Amino acid sequence: MAAQDKHLIVLVDEAQQLGLDTLEQLKALTNIASERQNFLTLILIGQPELRERLARLPQVEQRVSLRFHLGALTETETGDYVRHRLKAAGLVGEPPVDPAAVTLLHRASRGIPREINRLCKLALEHVVSHHGSRLDAAALHVVVADLRRHGALAMEQADGDLLDDGLAPPDPP
Repeated sequence: MAAQDKHLIVLVDEAQQLGLDTLEQLKALTNIASERQNFLTLILIGQPELRERLARLPQVEQRVSLRFHLGALTETETGDYVRHRLKAAGLVGEPPVDPAAVTLLHRASRGIPREINRLCKLALEHVVSHHGSRLDAAALHVVVADLRRHGALAMEQADGDLLDDGLAPPDPP
């Protein structure tokens, strides 16, 4: 890479799953440099557990020059995110997502983008399989209720307490 005057960037997703030995070995890669230039940028992407793992390796954590932590999205950001994702996927026109669905989606996902993606995917599959044309609160409620029934979705308030099941399905139109 150096001979070609190029810079190598290595992205490691789900880095919280790396063992401490592996993180140590990755640290060694960052030693590949000349007096004037680094030839490698290592980007670790992971869940919050990655911070805890790095804290146990001060010699690795000292090499981290930039950190970014993606927090939960607000309800407005959740709606913007869903509309952006649908348009990026090729949707032309206004996304068929009702505001009440965004409210429920935000509440159920706690604003976590990965959860937003999962809930939207399942809700859109539900809408399509029932020949619907809009992602509304009723469709999202079916998915949320099913996931909660199977223990695959826990919704928490800001203080960390679990919400009671105040997600009554919307009245039919």
